[in-house]
Amino acid sequence: MPTETPATTVETTARDHSNTLFASLELSKAKWLVTANSPGEEKFSKYVVAGGDGASLLILLARLKAKAEQRHASR
Repeated sequence: MPTETPATTVETTARDHSNTLFASLELSKAKWLVTANSPGEEKFSKYVVAGGDGASLLILLARLKAKAEQRHASR
């Protein structure tokens, strides 16, 4: 005879991502693939950084952040 398990309700909080920069990294020795989605854009953009070049990665992320902030301020 099958038994019924009560459904579990999970509460979630709606979040406003209109000012969130999303980034993902795929790391290898030769190159790092960075995908980023800035506020107001529908698609992710792809960038390549030389593997192990943390300084260039930080510069790229700072540039993307500045661009997103500029776009958000012009609204």
